[in-house]
Formats: sequence, C-alpha cells, structure tokens
Amino acid sequence: MIEHKFTIIIPTRERPDTLYWTLKTALQQNYSNLEIIVSDNCSFDNTHEIVQSFKDPRVKYINTNKRTGMSQNWEFALSHVEEGFVTFLGDDDAFTPDAIGRVNEIVNTYKVEAVCVYNVFYGWPNNISDFYKNVLSIPKTKANQVISSKEALRDVLSFKKNYTELPFLYKGFVHINAINKVKERSQGRFFHSMIPDVYSSLVIPEVIDYYYITDDKIAINGGSGHSGGTAQFSPEKKKSDAAEKFIKEDNLPFHEEYIRFIPSIEIIMLECIAQAQKWGFHQNTKLDILTYIEQTLKIDVQTGIVKYNMTVDYLRELGRKHHLSTEIEALITKHPVKTKNKFTVLLSILKSVKENVIIDGNIYDISNVYDAALWLKKASYSRNSIISYYHILRILLRALFIKKIKQNA
Repeated sequence: MIEHKFTIIIPTRERPDTLYWTLKTALQQNYSNLEIIVSDNCSFDNTHEIVQSFKDPRVKYINTNKRTGMSQNWEFALSHVEEGFVTFLGDDDAFTPDAIGRVNEIVNTYKVEAVCVYNVFYGWPNNISDFYKNVLSIPKTKANQVISSKEALRDVLSFKKNYTELPFLYKGFVHINAINKVKERSQGRFFHSMIPDVYSSLVIPEVIDYYYITDDKIAINGGSGHSGGTAQFSPEKKKSDAAEKFIKEDNLPFHEEYIRFIPSIEIIMLECIAQAQKWGFHQNTKLDILTYIEQTLKIDVQTGIVKYNMTVDYLRELGRKHHLSTEIEALITKHPVKTKNKFTVLLSILKSVKENVIIDGNIYDISNVYDAALWLKKASYSRNSIISYYHILRILLRALFIKKIKQNA
C-alpha cells in the first residue's frame, strides 16, 4: 500500500490552552509520512513555547509575523505545502488516533483526490452553552461511498445536503493537485472569501469529478469558549472574544453584493459563490437570492428572537440594495419568529437523539478534546436512543444546576 504524504495544518492565534490538546491528537497518529504545520497568526503569548515543548520532528512552526485575517493565515499556511494530501484542523478540534492511516486506506482503495468526513461534535467544558459543556454528539449517519462532485454540489445548492458533505479543507482531506488547479485559475491564491472553509467546499467540487465520504469517527469538531463560529451561530448570540476578533480583524472583504458578514450559512454560500465567480468558477450556477433568503428565515425562526431580529435587519438592508424590499417583507411575514420556551427547547434537544448519540463526557472522565478522541477510538457506544436519553437527563440537570449558580452569584 502506498503511504501518501499528509499535511495537517493547524492555524492558531493565542489559544495555547486548547492548541496543546489539539496538537497532541495530531501527534497521536501512527503514520510516518506526516507533517504538522502550526501556523501562528502573530500570537503574543506562549503559543510558540507550547509547540516547541513537543519536540517532535513532524511538527513545523511558522509565524505570519503580522496579524492577518483568518483566510490570509490559511493561505499563508497552505503556501508551505508542496505535495500529498492537506487538511486544516482548528486549534480546538481533534483527529482520532489512526485517522490519517484510515484516510490513506480510503485513498488507496478508491483512488480519489478528496475525502470528506462526518464530524463528531465535542463541547469543551468552557463551551458558551451550558447544555453542551463537556458533551459529545456523535452522528448516526451511515455513509461510506464514492460521490459525484457535480451531483453533491447540486444537492447542496438546493438545500438537500449541507456544505460539510462536500469535499473541503476543514477536517476534510484534499490532494495538492486539486488545490493547485484552483490556484491556477485565481492568480495563484486559493482563498478569496473571508469564510475559508465554506469557500473551499464550493470551489473544490469544480476541479474534481469524484470524492469519498465516510462516517468513520475520524475528526472531532471542538466547540470551546474560544470558538468564533460557535459564538457567531449561537441562538442567544452570546459573543466571545474570538467572535469579536473575527469581525474586526483585517480579513478579506465580504463581497459587495452582500454588504457585510452575517452568521447565516445561506448568505455565506451566496457570498462565496459570488467571490468564486470572479475567477471563473460556478459560471453555470444560477442562484435565486430570494430562495436563499427564505431558507435563511426558515432556519432562523427557530433560533430565538435575538438572532432572528438580527437576520431580519440584515435582510431588509439587503433588500434595499437589490430593490427587493417588497419581496423580502413578504417572506418575513410568511416566516415569523417562533416563540421559544423551556418545553420547545427540551423538545428540540430530544429530537436531536434521532440523528446523534449524545454522551456526557463527565461519565468517562473526559475533560478536553484529546480525552474525547481517545475515548471515541476505543468506545463501543450504542446507537440505542435510550443511552442518549439517560445522558441527556444528566446533562440537563447539570445545565440547570449551573444556571442556578449563575443566578445566585
């Protein structure tokens, strides 16, 4: 079997507490042809010392030497890769032991240039949601197959699939040949949106015919208190320092047709496609902006009044720009916000059991993403919903206890 070269890129900025455990999971790989690049976005703390402490020849530390936006840091890191398969791993995420070996098996067996992975979610103990503190959510999805890129992209653009089911760079694996094809069409740069993971998912399918998607427990999407994405998409719109930094940093500009960044996957997809079209991608993709706006409202009516109102304000602004105010007002009237109460919140949590196995990490002495990765590798958990209901009961009681303490503080 060919042992392909793999490069794990970990972009980071002043998160040494989670980076330590993430890097530990990357080094847990029993795979020799592996390089781990830690791309430090000009941290002013002990990030460099944390990386050096591992003293592992597979680790390469690079520094932007000036503060950049997320996409610029990703581009900078990607410029240091010359061969093999590439993946980006967030600095609070994880790979399970032997993940790279498993992906290498897939590549050798199916001769594909990209592998997509269904992620497990792990809420760090400092997650902004009291419910998801130290909780694992393991998707029950069953999918191990070769997929047509064109068909998958069509399904994503029509909301039948999530963009995370496309071949992309964030905890997915893509060969450098495919990456270079994108670069060749866009003046030597890969990323042209301030949302690099979504952008990668929408351009890579344009340069490869097929990819493999697996439900093997290979990657963990970590949600820590540092996570900008977690904070941005929080129903209560709780802000973390990371979320604020993302908005204010010197990032690539949001596409002028869509005004400014908003935490809506549908609007972000429109923005990424508009950016890609500047470079010859998606030339046959015709998008109805009102269809995407309605999909945004359908999702945000369920997320609470604060985020819904923020979305409505943005959509009205977008309507004025595109002379669609009447049509957008009609959609807003059609999709009014749904009042959330304790019962509806509980119901939504219980419904999630249909799609995920919910695990209380405290039962298994899990306290970080590295512990979660090790547990996931050796665990023989059941897909039986009864197990999840028991864990959810424990988690809810703990969340209520935490809330009570906060109220009395």
